[in-house]
Amino acid sequence: MTRFNSASLTAGDDGYYHILKTSAYEGSLLFDDTITDLAMIRGLFPVAIEAGGKLGHDAAEMARWREQLGKLTPYRLAELRSTEYESRGDEWIHKGGLGSGKKVESRKVFLVGRNEKGEWLRNRYSDLTDKMPYYGLPDPELATVFPGGTIGLADRDTDLFRAAVTQVRLHPSADFQETVGPPSMEGRADQCMGWCPYPIVLARLGMAEELSKELVHFVSTWQFYPGFRSLWAILGIQTGVRETLAGEQAS
Repeated sequence: MTRFNSASLTAGDDGYYHILKTSAYEGSLLFDDTITDLAMIRGLFPVAIEAGGKLGHDAAEMARWREQLGKLTPYRLAELRSTEYESRGDEWIHKGGLGSGKKVESRKVFLVGRNEKGEWLRNRYSDLTDKMPYYGLPDPELATVFPGGTIGLADRDTDLFRAAVTQVRLHPSADFQETVGPPSMEGRADQCMGWCPYPIVLARLGMAEELSKELVHFVSTWQFYPGFRSLWAILGIQTGVRETLAGEQAS
């Protein structure tokens, strides 16, 4: 996998290595400098280099991996939108999501990638009042924390850590009563699915208050089959499943 990613990187005129025409998880457009790829490269290359050193791997190839890692293009960030916060004096306060009512830790969040028009886009939670900018699996911006593992508690005093906190606080709650809506392949701006990684992200960022609430919501919303088996589908579909199960139990 390290060799594949290494071969996929392109040296740019700006002195950085870039990755071109990849998707942010299933179903998205093709982007340049897609955040999921950048996160996994940053997570994978150090492990491959360390393992290669212990096993006597080709020194020239590992030197190339080190060069690419050291010059990998940075994550791109963007300012929060006015719909996502309210000003109280000099402070910004979250207007919705898991962070509703909390002070904004960072005024910036991560961008997913650059599309063929040269536009840098955010994913479905970019604006809780608008239709998401494209269909695709949610939460690619969280790949910096999980599964990439490039931002964690050791980075607590950095701008990227604070941006990751703001990012996950934009995420809607898994509370079924708050998020239920009609079925749609585009989903709703306040909707996720049963495999959303944000509880893991909350844990890795040390956000105990949000995590303790969301573990209850997540399990009660998604793991309602016998034996705690879960349903992955969008909440609109889940509504029908719940109604069917309730009817069977009643009969």
